[in-house]
Amino acid sequence: MPELEAIRDTADDIIKEATNTIANADRTLREIASGAKEYQEYTIDNPLSFTVIHLDNNTHKYYINIPEEYSGLHSTTLKLYSKRKKDTAGSVDTNAPVSPTTIYFETNNYQLITRIIFTTATALDVPQIYAVFSYDINTPSNTIKKTWGAQLRKAQDDKAAAIDELDHLKTAIADLQNANFTATQTKRALLQKFEALMGPALREGTWQPEDTYANY
Repeated sequence: MPELEAIRDTADDIIKEATNTIANADRTLREIASGAKEYQEYTIDNPLSFTVIHLDNNTHKYYINIPEEYSGLHSTTLKLYSKRKKDTAGSVDTNAPVSPTTIYFETNNYQLITRIIFTTATALDVPQIYAVFSYDINTPSNTIKKTWGAQLRKAQDDKAAAIDELDHLKTAIADLQNANFTATQTKRALLQKFEALMGPALREGTWQPEDTYANY
């Protein structure tokens, strides 16, 4: 029974957390719907800069961290550049592309992109790079809703199953307790009857199996 109670209580905690998380995601989606477009993009004329971090000093492997708001990045639209144009503020220098030999999109438990790991043929000796891409601003909230929605449904099922099993156990225990009480009462009554019937014979010390109680 303690194990079932623990399952019930854990499920209840998950239900509360999931309900709050989904409510927050819904609130964010409503705020987005009231203002910005669903799809956003950073263009050649308006790129987004990222700090480059060397992942392995012995190789040309690097990574950039992706904030959650950009985690709905459409990987097929991503292009990287190592510098801006000198004569045009904000625009990337399309003659300085970063062309990864390999690229890997790392995700979190929600399957949202958290960082991009890539390798280059030669050393990338720049403090930051400039990214051009499009992304869905609803993706983080929708993904969180989907993930927590699944957890919420499972927790609700687990809680219901635990409560049902607990009810069955409580009923079974009550039935056993009632049966034990009845058996105890019956035993006590039989003992009292036995003592009442056998008492005189036992005191005389002459009773035999073939005798009847009427003789005493």
